[in-house]
Amino acid sequence: MSPKLIDCGLSRFLPEDQPQGQSRKTLLGTGGLGALGTPGYMCSAYIRTNKFREASEVYSFGVTVLEIVIGQIQSEAISELLEDPETLLADYVSISKKCRDHRPVFEDGYVHIADLLTKLAASSVSHIVSKRISMTAAMRCAMEAASQAPTANEIQAMRDEVERLADEIKELRALSEEAEGRRLAAQQAAQRRCLVCYEEQVEGMACAMGHFICKECAAGQTRGLLERLQLDESLLEEHRSHGGHMKCVDPACRETYDDSSVARALPSEIFALYRASQDTVIEHRMWMDLQAQFQEQVTHMQRQFELQEGRRSSQASAEVAAREETATAEFLRRQYPNARMCPRCRHGPVINENCYDLQAHHGEERGAGRGRISNACPGCDFFSREWSDWAPWDGVMHTGPRG
Repeated sequence: MSPKLIDCGLSRFLPEDQPQGQSRKTLLGTGGLGALGTPGYMCSAYIRTNKFREASEVYSFGVTVLEIVIGQIQSEAISELLEDPETLLADYVSISKKCRDHRPVFEDGYVHIADLLTKLAASSVSHIVSKRISMTAAMRCAMEAASQAPTANEIQAMRDEVERLADEIKELRALSEEAEGRRLAAQQAAQRRCLVCYEEQVEGMACAMGHFICKECAAGQTRGLLERLQLDESLLEEHRSHGGHMKCVDPACRETYDDSSVARALPSEIFALYRASQDTVIEHRMWMDLQAQFQEQVTHMQRQFELQEGRRSSQASAEVAAREETATAEFLRRQYPNARMCPRCRHGPVINENCYDLQAHHGEERGAGRGRISNACPGCDFFSREWSDWAPWDGVMHTGPRG
């Protein structure tokens, strides 16, 4: 670039005579004895050395850009921006701050452009000549910005894409609202009235007849049932007759709630207590079955023994009878090595299996007219709930009270 003019800017719009002594008269050359140019557009280095170069014209270019940014020509505002180079650090930070104080308010779309122009002006009027931007670099930046700017077709395409995306979002929102409406409708359709609180609920449990109770009421009903089973023997017997399953809350219904429904409706801690109660019922049923089997075995052996006694001839020796009794006792001793006998009358053997708490079922109804369970001695009515209070069986058959 070959500098030809230092009179660039907006000086041609200046009045003929300025109060500050400025003049719009310019010179078209750089020859002569002194620095030639329009006051306000000449850099201090050119005025001081009278040497004109490209950086001198870049300075004039920067002043012109500042005039464009703040919307004012040579005035006090420009003077404030460009103080004496000895005291002014003319960089982007200081100049941009002063430009924001003087420039008009831009619309949002033009603030970025004003900042770019301010940065360009700051790099053009730097008092350090070597730091000033070259005109070639300024032109290259302008050309790159112009080439990167979107065309009218691209802008329209982007607007069309934004509108398409907005319509798509609107359609998706409508579909989401429709799906949510269907979900709420399905939830309302699935609601049933609880037989306890009479509220419309979705989650709960129902018996085979469809009698429904909600989750909250199911937890309360189960907790109350488990507490009453500890106090009411008749209720406990009825609960055992149902296999440990909770009966339907409808008094007229004979159905029970299946375990899968109960598991879904109850909290985990209450369901664990419910299952433990069922296990107790199963253990009780197994114990009753074993007791019945044992009684049948004892009755059968007694009949066999009595039959054998009846068939004995009056001439049979006492030795034969004792041998048979010893054989029977030996059989029972081998079959039930942990058998006990009454410590009072020595009635034995007394055989117990599985449960060592003789008080747990003592006096309970067998059901169906089978009488009550008795764990007392049949010879003298001795009873103790502790199995250890019964004496170990001595291996001798004792069938009646002893003196």
